[in-house]
Amino acid sequence: MVVKQLFWLSLLFVLLHAKDNQQLLSLQCQNGTVISTKIILQALQTMGQKVKITKTIREEQQVYIELTISSNKPFESRYFGEILQEHGIFLTKAILKDKKRLLIINASQARWEIPKISPDEGGQIEKGSIANWFRVDESSALTIEAPYNGKWYPEIALFDGSMTLLASVREFRPKTKMEFSLPQGATYLKISNANGMKLLKEGTYIEHIHE
Repeated sequence: MVVKQLFWLSLLFVLLHAKDNQQLLSLQCQNGTVISTKIILQALQTMGQKVKITKTIREEQQVYIELTISSNKPFESRYFGEILQEHGIFLTKAILKDKKRLLIINASQARWEIPKISPDEGGQIEKGSIANWFRVDESSALTIEAPYNGKWYPEIALFDGSMTLLASVREFRPKTKMEFSLPQGATYLKISNANGMKLLKEGTYIEHIHE
């Protein structure tokens, strides 16, 4: 029994003190746009990577991004490419040199496959580690409601088609329901829980408001 307890205590110590593995990434994105850059960054976050951009250069149809990623999981180029492919972006080459990765990406067919809120269909906010995104260009007003009298801390941002921020709000008091009109040109909705997405209650729902 004592040996077993020591084993679990040792394992817990290792997990608590495990350091994230840092790597340098260089991305060369052909036909890159603001949207394709957002897709790429979200793909990295989906893989559990913490991302820090150190440099971005735009030259005609090319976008060059220098960034640092860190995670306790190894970076897998193949898995990264599979996520991008779901959005019409293709990883054409991966080169590892002097502990630095160069990824060459073709974003000419990029399309952001995210849930859409429309007059006929709502959406559910998924619990997880990153913010949820929705397309809202068919709506003029929305309602967001937590389930079973649950509460959440709204952190909301609205962007136009080129990812320019139009409006945002962050609440530090819990809400059970929130209704708001969308500014003209609103295309993308970003929703988070201000006290952590992992604490969000399952079943928080978004619906179009019929006027």
